[in-house]
Amino acid sequence: MHLFIVRHGQTEANLKNLCNGRNSGDLTPYGAEQARALVPQMEKAGVELIFSSPLVRAVHTARILNVGGLEIVTDERINERDVGRYTLQPVELLEADKRFDPDFFDPDVEPYEDIKARVGSFLEELRAKYPDKRILIVSHGDTIVAMQELLGHGGEPYPQTCTLLEYEA
Repeated sequence: MHLFIVRHGQTEANLKNLCNGRNSGDLTPYGAEQARALVPQMEKAGVELIFSSPLVRAVHTARILNVGGLEIVTDERINERDVGRYTLQPVELLEADKRFDPDFFDPDVEPYEDIKARVGSFLEELRAKYPDKRILIVSHGDTIVAMQELLGHGGEPYPQTCTLLEYEA
């Protein structure tokens, strides 16, 4: 299976360096422009299936990238990390350098190992059902980091908004 993985476009929280968490914020005008800038690549990609996080910013990005008029399937397993009380708070408060450490614990923050478990379940289902498909996944930074690790590409730079990544899985 060939995966095209995109982090959603810019949001107000991204612009202000706040933790997005699972807030319902949409794309900024620039975030929508970022997504539109990827359309020429999507037109050449031959995408056959689209999966998106259910959050507004991801679905909006997926709609812009959906050049083939495909159904956009939302899946909770590729949702943003739940950061609880840190939602829409400054990123520095969440100790960004430690949030991927398996020993990092905050009762309000979804553990990284839990993110990996739900993302792993999602990827295994895709492998089982769609081994020969070209699939677009629109998700979120921390979730994409988990995907990269599970796909054997851990340690790559943190995905910026509307970054297009491609992997054979």
